[in-house]
Order: sequence, then C-alpha cells, then structure tokens
Amino acid sequence: MDTEIHRRRQPKLQSSIQPGRHHRLSRRCRNGATRGSKCGSAEEPRFGATRSALVRHRLADLFLDTLPYNAHTTASDALWVGLPLVTCVGDTFAGRVAGSLLRAVGLPELATHSREEYEVLALRLALDPPLLTGLRARLAHNRLTCPLFDTARFARNLEAAYRRMQQCRVDGLMPAAFAVAETMPPPRQ
Repeated sequence: MDTEIHRRRQPKLQSSIQPGRHHRLSRRCRNGATRGSKCGSAEEPRFGATRSALVRHRLADLFLDTLPYNAHTTASDALWVGLPLVTCVGDTFAGRVAGSLLRAVGLPELATHSREEYEVLALRLALDPPLLTGLRARLAHNRLTCPLFDTARFARNLEAAYRRMQQCRVDGLMPAAFAVAETMPPPRQ
C-alpha cells in the first residue's frame, strides 16, 4: 500500500502497555526519555491478566496481534472481554495460537494468512465502525456458546477421555488414538 495513502487512511491508534512489576524495568521506564530505553518492550514480564489489564481491553476497539509470535493468554483475555482480535497465522505453533482461538470462538475470518491480508483487514475494521460493532456483538454471543470458554464442556469431555483410557487399560488394550464424542450436560432437575 502506498505510504502516503496509508498515512492518510490510518485511524488514530493508541497502544496499551501493561505496567511491569520488575523494579529495574520500572526504573528504566521512569528514566527512559533521557537514556533512550524502551518502556513496555517485549522483555517486560507478564504475570497474568490483572483486573486493570482486562479493563484496558474493554476500552480498546481492536486487538492487533503480533508476528511471528502470536498472543496466547493475552489473546484469550481480549476475546473473553469482547475485544475482537486480528491475527496473521504463522508457520509455527507460537504463530498459530491466536488463529486457533479465533476458530474456537467462531470468528475464523479474523485470522489472515499474509501480512497484506492482515493490514487490509485491520484497516477495514478500524475504518468501518458498524462492521466492528457487528463483530463485537458476535463475539459477545459466541463467548457464551462456543467451546473456547465453556469450561464445563471441557471438563465433561476430558473426564470422558479419562474414562475411555481407563476402560482400555482394564480391557487390556494397547494405547491408541481416539476421539471423544461430545458429551451433553446432565439434565437439570
């Protein structure tokens, strides 16, 4: 995309950097302007989603993922609070995590397969608020119905897998691959 056109079309973007808890990093952040250090760099440790991190996700319009190493837990956190995520699927496990999360939450169209597709989709969403609003609504619905955040379903299916493995052991069978059929929740009484 032509740089001048890109500059004119680029919406105002804001980055959210999670404050670090490492004292040397904090000192570097405070003194960064005079020493040329970068605050919020990739070396900053992450200690899990804090309440303030989730609140910041709720204030954002769109999560732009990184390459070649995709967001993992941070992507889950973003999707959980209803923040749409755009990713570019990479060639390694670490580069495919966010795409897998998007499929599991029913938004596979937000996983692109080239840097060009990524840029086009990110700009399209940033410049089309109704489209972004529609994605947020789908995400809000899917979050409660898709497997990604359905821990009860996950537990039922994992327990079914354990029962099947135990039964194979009792029957004297050799370990083998198998698929777990979807287990339904017990009926409410």
